[in-house]
Amino acid sequence: MEEKHIHSLVCFSCGLPFETREDFEGMAAYQPKLRKKYKQLRFQTCIIEIEPGSPMSRKADFFGLDLNRTTFLDYYGSHSQPGRNSWLGMGYSPGGCPDHAEVSDFFCQHFCERFKAGWASPIICNALGACGR
Repeated sequence: MEEKHIHSLVCFSCGLPFETREDFEGMAAYQPKLRKKYKQLRFQTCIIEIEPGSPMSRKADFFGLDLNRTTFLDYYGSHSQPGRNSWLGMGYSPGGCPDHAEVSDFFCQHFCERFKAGWASPIICNALGACGR
């Protein structure tokens, strides 16, 4: 693909209930290595959201999840709030794993394409969120 100058997109996800901070750091370290080696490569990193009706939602106790949303109405309500970035919502609180605030801050620092400001990205994002933007 590199020889033929074929552009490609590699998708990553983070925020699964069993992931650790070390997993996030490993992914954040891996992406620049790939970017350096493959110039035609783009990345998209998303936070996994446990949606109502999904297998993890239906067996929340098995996966050790404390769900924030249990119905599609809860899901709709969460995604329809003005000024809220619903793409950072996980829909659950993981037991023993990084919590939502830690996951979203790490995501903003390392993967967010909106500001590309590293450690300052979560501060900018939170400030804009407080202003309703």
